[in-house]
Amino acid sequence: MSNLLVQNIKHTNGTTAIAVDSSGNTTQSGFVTKPSHPAFKAGFNGSASVSAGATVIFNHTASSSTHFNRGNHYSTSTGQFTAPVGGIYFFGVSIIFMSISDGEAMHDSFYVYKNVSTLITYSHRRAEYVNGYTGNGGYYTDYAHTSVELSANDTVEVKLRETKTVHGNTNYSYFHGFLVG
Repeated sequence: MSNLLVQNIKHTNGTTAIAVDSSGNTTQSGFVTKPSHPAFKAGFNGSASVSAGATVIFNHTASSSTHFNRGNHYSTSTGQFTAPVGGIYFFGVSIIFMSISDGEAMHDSFYVYKNVSTLITYSHRRAEYVNGYTGNGGYYTDYAHTSVELSANDTVEVKLRETKTVHGNTNYSYFHGFLVG
């Protein structure tokens, strides 16, 4: 027994792009894009020391093929992403640190927080800096990725465990995220 059709969304050429049935299931023909779908990739532009516990402010979202801020939900002033709607969101972070000394502990180099104080995840590398092994020339890269359920107006940000110098290369040091659904 088939479900009753509730809604047809048509392309300008008259063909059905999406059909939604009475159970909420969808069928799709072709591609559907969502130009207002919340998404961002912000890079860290300009090397700087960031204090322990401080929010890392990824300050580069200029329109380009590699950095963007669809919907302007990420703030280059506060370093926080603010969810415009509730749902499941995916976030990723990569940070390259510089001026790291041999033997320096780099485990949990940064944390990702929801609403300033609720820990979502730690950075993933659990190592100390060893020149030529875990990094080169005092540079050490760490990363994290996670999914989290957010309500509208929840915030997400990245904070450092210890005071470190973040290298200002927007291709190595960046924070990105998007609404999954």
